[in-house]
Order: sequence, then C-alpha cells, then structure tokens
Amino acid sequence: MRMWGRYGRRADKRRIAERMQAYIGTFDVAESSPTDKEPTTGSRIVLQEILSKPGDEKKPVKEQEFIELRIDDRTDSWKPGFAVTEWRIRWSEADQQFMWEDEQQEQWATLQTAQNRFEARRRSLADQGFTHSDIDF
Repeated sequence: MRMWGRYGRRADKRRIAERMQAYIGTFDVAESSPTDKEPTTGSRIVLQEILSKPGDEKKPVKEQEFIELRIDDRTDSWKPGFAVTEWRIRWSEADQQFMWEDEQQEQWATLQTAQNRFEARRRSLADQGFTHSDIDF
C-alpha cells in the first residue's frame, strides 16, 4: 500500500485524471497541486471509486461531473480509524484541470462500519444519477 506525503496526493489526482481521460476521451491533463485536505501521513487507500452519470461522456468536459468516493485506513495516524470521503470533481476552465471540491468526510472506528457507510453513500449517489463506476470496467 502507498504511504502519503506532501506530493502523494498530486500523483493520485493525476492518476485519477488519467483514468478519466481514458474514459471520456482526450483532453489536457494538467498537474494539480495538493489540497489542504490531503490524508495525513500514515493513511492508505482501502477502496476508491470514481462515479459519473451515464451519457456524460458525450457532453463537453466542462459539463461533466464526477464523484470520488473512498475509504482511507488511518490506523497508523494520530487519529486512528477509517475515513469515508466523498469529493465532487469538476473541470475548471480557468485552471485547465479537474478540481476536487465539496469534501465530505466521516471517521469510523472499524472497517466494517466504514464499508457500510461507503455503500450507503454509493446508493445515495446512485439515486442522484451517479451510476457509472470505474470499478465496473
């Protein structure tokens, strides 16, 4: 598993943007800077999924919206447990890159509880139309 440092989040965002690029077609993937909400050192990704709405791949990039949903293992950090995090991802025309916004995060003591909350969030997002997943490929 990967350990996170100051530049680990940047590499992760670039990898996700590259996966999105393969999914939606060609566009420029700009290097993004790490957010101030990046996981603490000692956390690692347990499960990560990118969701989108079916048919969005036919729209221009600036009209598409993605959701990143993931579970981070923070048992080795100063605040042990499992974090379930959801971000909205949109294309920024001004910055010419995807921007991660509207972070929502929950902290849980056990992996089982975190997985249950992950699935509950996934069902809620499916009700909003986000049914297309990168895990389904």
